[in-house]
Parts: sequence; C-alpha cells; structure tokens
Amino acid sequence: MQASRDHLILSEDPEDRQILNRLAQAQRKQHGNLVGTGVRVGKERIYRGDRVRLGETSSTYGIVKGTFGEVRHIDPVTKVAAIRLDSGKHKLANLRHYKGMELGYCILETQAREVETRYAYVLSRGLYGRQGAALQLSRAKVETHLNTYQLEREEEAMVELARKMSREKHRDFARVVEREGLERE
Repeated sequence: MQASRDHLILSEDPEDRQILNRLAQAQRKQHGNLVGTGVRVGKERIYRGDRVRLGETSSTYGIVKGTFGEVRHIDPVTKVAAIRLDSGKHKLANLRHYKGMELGYCILETQAREVETRYAYVLSRGLYGRQGAALQLSRAKVETHLNTYQLEREEEAMVELARKMSREKHRDFARVVEREGLERE
C-alpha cells in the first residue's frame, strides 16, 4: 500500500478543494485508515491517520506554514495532536490555540508551488493559463492524472482544456484592459 503522502490532488477552486478533501477523508475512513472520533478544527473534523497541511507558521509549536504530515495521535478532550511531518520530525500542537491545521489530501494550485509528490491528480478548468498548467502538471515525480469538469464529449473537453492551458494569462489580461480602454474613449 502506498502512503497518502505519495498522492496529492490539486484544484483551482476552494469549494472543490473542500469537497475533494472530504471525499478523500471519507474514502480513507471507509478503508479503516482513520481512527477515533476526531476533533473539530474550523469546519473540518480531523482523525488519527488523516493527512494534514499546516497552514500557519507557529514559533510556539515549531510549525512552518505549508508543511504536510500525518496525525499520529489526537486527544478529543485536550485537543492536542501529535503530527509526524513528511520530513520525519514530530510536532505537538494544541488545536485549541493552533487553528492552521486543515485536511491535506487536496490543495489549491496557489499552495502547490513548493510541493512535490509521487502521484498528482489535477482537477482543472485551465483558469490560470500556461503558467498554471506548468505548475499543476509538474508536481508529480512519477505520474500526473489530468481531469476536467466536462463529463460529456470528453475528447472535446480535453481539447478545450489544452487550448486554455496553452494561453499566456497575462496576455489575455492585457487584451481585456486594452479593449476596456478603447470602449471608454
């Protein structure tokens, strides 16, 4: 069985990210990879065995923003979590005070700049053009799976996605600004 740290889902949309994180968590729970009752952190419930992303830097807990790890223990009464970071280090965090923990199965493209994984699963509309596509498609060392939202006419949808991903976003923005300037004159 491969470790959850070897897999990462990338999304362009925060709502999709939240849904995909919950679906991944439910799948792991169904397979018996998550243990206990869990502890509510923000809008999410975190269990022992969950893949998490630490979204805030904390000198108190020695946590750096953007770090990934696995919850090795979580106490529902004290809300203290023991996290094994991907680096191999172990950290303790009191989740009453540290609010930066979130599910880490799926992250936004903007959070993926420093992240590398073995297998990446990208859900894209091509919103961020060529630069976004380069980032999305370069996070995996072994294999990347590219998905789009269009379920019907799959071939046409992939061609459209490729067209969007090949554009330079700043040029499109410049055209919009130029067009708006001409319309005002």
